[in-house]
Amino acid sequence: MSTGGPDAAVVVDGRFELRRQLGEGGQAVVWAVFDRRLNVERAIKVLLPKLAHSPKLRLRFEDEARAMAVLEHPNVVRVYDVAECNGAVYFVMERVRGGSLVDRVTRTGPLPPRLAVQTALQICDGAAAAHAVGIVHRDIKPHNVLVSRDGTAKLVDFGIARTADSHRTMAHSAMGTYGFMAPEQVADARSVDVRADVFSIGMTLFVVMAGTDPSYWLRHRSHPNIPPALAAIIERATEDDPARRYATIAPLASALQAVLATLPPDPPGPGLVDRSDAEDALAPLEQRQEVASWFAARAAPQRPSVPPESNPPAGSPPTPPSVPSTSGSVRPLTPYYMPKVEAPRASSEERPSWLAETPPPMVRQGFDVTLDKDERVGSQEARVRRMSRPATNAGATWEPTRREASPGAPDLEEEEAPRAPIVIPWGIVLPLVALLLIGGLGLGGWTFVTQREVADRRNNAESVLFQQIAGDRDLIGTLDAMGADGVALDEMYRRWEGERDARRKGALAAELVRRFHEEADRVLIAGSTTETSVRTTLRGLDAALAEYDATH
Repeated sequence: MSTGGPDAAVVVDGRFELRRQLGEGGQAVVWAVFDRRLNVERAIKVLLPKLAHSPKLRLRFEDEARAMAVLEHPNVVRVYDVAECNGAVYFVMERVRGGSLVDRVTRTGPLPPRLAVQTALQICDGAAAAHAVGIVHRDIKPHNVLVSRDGTAKLVDFGIARTADSHRTMAHSAMGTYGFMAPEQVADARSVDVRADVFSIGMTLFVVMAGTDPSYWLRHRSHPNIPPALAAIIERATEDDPARRYATIAPLASALQAVLATLPPDPPGPGLVDRSDAEDALAPLEQRQEVASWFAARAAPQRPSVPPESNPPAGSPPTPPSVPSTSGSVRPLTPYYMPKVEAPRASSEERPSWLAETPPPMVRQGFDVTLDKDERVGSQEARVRRMSRPATNAGATWEPTRREASPGAPDLEEEEAPRAPIVIPWGIVLPLVALLLIGGLGLGGWTFVTQREVADRRNNAESVLFQQIAGDRDLIGTLDAMGADGVALDEMYRRWEGERDARRKGALAAELVRRFHEEADRVLIAGSTTETSVRTTLRGLDAALAEYDATH
């Protein structure tokens, strides 16, 4: 890794010079690089370090590279190699300079009809090549269609593709991008066939022509930018029932070719590509160095140094027994042994005079349970004998000091006067007890009713929040279509959906709503119809979450 100026070269794996970041998703980033070994431009896709330790995600990442590598087609981005360097997993692929269809629509507006159909036909060719070798893409959308300098559209990102010999998708789970996923893919992405890609291509054609998100088509099934003949093709391609769609890519492509022959020329305007070389400017040095750190060797932990043995000074604690080292590079902690030091005993000559004159402590007689007969009776004579009993200390001859009787005090030898019997006023006690019982029952009943109301409100708030989140799942697709990180949102939603502990599910719900707000603030266009719809949905979620927080 270079430490020079801002234009200093940063090389990873001893070969690829980092230029700038081309894209980023929930699981990987794509960088433009220069291959010093072959002297050509390439792109590398690197699995994020936080996910590289997951065997499942690593296998899926490598599956993507294999799926693209077997496809030698001009409408599919080529993959040349997959490798690992010090734990960083990446693959090398073709560098496509024109950006994605999303970039094109964002930069210069929706595509005119003829250009849109010609682009859709190239997407069909790439998807048909994948279907021919048993691969279903499952994530065709404008974000995953790159455009080369000569205007060639190329499919990319086969990260969730389904192959004939690989079934890593869990049954009955959704996988893809909401809005571009066919209904059967939402219900069970594992069992879909090529008709799921037909649905995605139809929705992609609508988005690049209308310049809006898929939810508009799902609500209206028309748009002013789309001629009726093309609207009919999109209508059939995006049927909810797969049996009513085009059975394969071939009839869809044939229908598009037939309509293309009838469309008038597009009005003058920008083509599919208008990028310049100026966009290959180097990324900031700090950003390139951060990516390069993913490829750097991890230094092994150092074993702590042990000082050489020496003769301990006199009076030092004894050396603790040696403890065998465990596996690994960190030594176990050794116990510290504190030597027991005997307190010096003073001789009788050294005993302080005041200590010799102090009487030994007297044993508390209240704990003496071996009473004689008179003590059990409780006479004053017995108490006097108990008080005058010496302590059990060996050799003690101390006797209690005799106290002089105060004037008027009774003689200790006299018997106690008999005590008067205690009379309980039942006429007063019983009504008081009854009042206390009645009050206690009333208070207990009120407490029970209050607790029941609180529990009902808490359960109702929890049910409303969870049901509202379940009903607003389409929000993920809407945000993803506008450029949000739909993969990350979908993963968080699935974690929330699969959680069974109510407390943790509530915490995940709060985090999910927060992420919805963050992505909406990042990608929505102020004042647009989509922005208004999403904000209304988020306000409902906020209200349900506020009630949940108030009751938990």
